[in-house]
Amino acid sequence: MSDVLDEFIEPYGDMADTDDAYENLLRLGMLAWNAALLPAERRQAMIDETIEAGFSTASRSIQALAREVVEALVRRKLEHFAANQRMIISFKLSHTKDGLHLSVASTL
Repeated sequence: MSDVLDEFIEPYGDMADTDDAYENLLRLGMLAWNAALLPAERRQAMIDETIEAGFSTASRSIQALAREVVEALVRRKLEHFAANQRMIISFKLSHTKDGLHLSVASTL
């Protein structure tokens, strides 16, 4: 699933020019992925609640950008990754001699 999550967020990779930005993008990707697994009528509430909690100190423009990215990634999940129904539980980034290493825990 590590490669899948990395491929999933790839269109937004240019936004992640630091380790922290990449980790934030992964968080948005995880939110979008898991939200896309929910019925449509529950999806928006999950997105709104998570962004409000996770970006509570951010400006409204940053919150709006986060929502925009998440909604685009939800569409990407439904269009290109629909067959993969595994929920992402967590991820971990670590530095190795070869660079950043992404490990993802998911359901079966």
